[in-house]
Amino acid sequence: MPSIDWQVAAAIATVISTVAFAASAIVVVLQLRQAARETLFFGHRPSVRNLAESEFQHDQLFLLHKLPRSTWEDFCALGRGEHAERAIHRVGGYYDRVGNLVRHNLIRKDDILPTIGGYAVAVWYRIEPLVKELRLRENAVLFQNYESLLPECQECYVPGIGHLPTVTRPHRPAK
Repeated sequence: MPSIDWQVAAAIATVISTVAFAASAIVVVLQLRQAARETLFFGHRPSVRNLAESEFQHDQLFLLHKLPRSTWEDFCALGRGEHAERAIHRVGGYYDRVGNLVRHNLIRKDDILPTIGGYAVAVWYRIEPLVKELRLRENAVLFQNYESLLPECQECYVPGIGHLPTVTRPHRPAK
């Protein structure tokens, strides 16, 4: 019967346990990173429920259809801290958070932009002059994530519009 070289066996066991320890450490680090991303996502994600909130919808529709003026002085005449300013910060903040999550790959833009892209573009065109003025006066980075999201939103909102064929109506003879 062959004898066992215990020094070789101990060396092999040491190598195997070291590799197992290193592999488990790598797995733990990867799991912790994933958990941190999920915590960030679920803690700050813009939910579909937020879109359905009546106050959010009211503010968004106000910006789209009833925001009467686009100059800073006229906007301030509506009252600082009043409905118009609250609407800009609520709606713009929502789209800014979406832009931040998309930028950090915490949500896939294909999952959310087809739903909100059109509204994001429409609201931006209404509030852009005011945002530019607010950046000069109060917050230099206001809604930058929102603005960076707009090219993708535009693509979702009007996909391939340049490639649509023109529709021609058949000629009807006069009676």
